[in-house]
Amino acid sequence: LMTVHLMFWAVLVMIGSFFRGPGFNFIFPWNSGLFFEL
Repeated sequence: LMTVHLMFWAVLVMIGSFFRGPGFNFIFPWNSGLFFEL
């Protein structure tokens, strides 16, 4: 169960980092380009 929780968390972090623009602002990647930062 812990492994499932950690994998779910990691997937959410990866998806969320695609929707994060400069200054941690929420952006849509298809509108203003792709800013990928972990």
